[in-house]
Amino acid sequence: MSLKRFDQLVGDLRCTLAGLSDKRTGTNTQYSMETIGLSAFSVFFTQLPSFLAHQPFCRRTLQNNYHFIFTCKPDSHKHLYQWVGLLEEGKDIHTVKMRVKNKKNKWEQHTYRYANNVPLAEGEGAMKVNWCEVTITTKRKQIYHNAFISDWKITEKNVAGIVAAGRARWKIENENNNTLKNRGYHLEHNFGHGKQHLSSLLATLNILAFLFHSFLTFCDDAYRLIRATLPTRKTFFQDIRALMRYHCFASWEAMMDFMMRGLEIGPYAAQEA
Repeated sequence: MSLKRFDQLVGDLRCTLAGLSDKRTGTNTQYSMETIGLSAFSVFFTQLPSFLAHQPFCRRTLQNNYHFIFTCKPDSHKHLYQWVGLLEEGKDIHTVKMRVKNKKNKWEQHTYRYANNVPLAEGEGAMKVNWCEVTITTKRKQIYHNAFISDWKITEKNVAGIVAAGRARWKIENENNNTLKNRGYHLEHNFGHGKQHLSSLLATLNILAFLFHSFLTFCDDAYRLIRATLPTRKTFFQDIRALMRYHCFASWEAMMDFMMRGLEIGPYAAQEA
């Protein structure tokens, strides 16, 4: 188990928050900057939809769980394909074929097609782009096909690199931006403008929570196992919030252990006779 990684992550966050300058004056200093920061971060870590939903937990006691634990596809380019289709095959569209080993050490056939200065409309003033596509097949079965445009001139030598960069950006969109918008982080939801920098601060805490979750997926064995066992990310955090609502766990490790015991996984998996 790598459960100490969670404590290390939160410990580093505690130190950073404790070092923030405190410009409050008068009697409005009941809670430390560390406590305030951890309370705000816990909203995003547990994927609560609003601060109003979070306030009842904070009012109960400073020893509650929240403080303790933290204390492009081809069919999307139809317009472009319309113009690429007008190019003269063999003259304007170039083809490069490569055999590549995938992560499973299996051979794949990568077929790249590219063209430069493709007009996006008729007429002399039409914008022109450089276009490329990749088709991946294995044992004569197509397993991937996508296309990209760029302002970089595409050649036989760089077409594979440009496609790789395009695929990486697509992966970032799916696994980062789309996750933040549609997988419980509510990034499109406005948690409050504030008078100065509140919105940007809350967005930063939201992205930081996503970073924590991604890091724990790789470094916390129990977290990874439970996430893989439960059907969705939404279910995982719903269970986390429900458990923390009704029971105060001594530590993050205790809660992970409780969940594994209930799910009968990890050290509590049923042993085959």
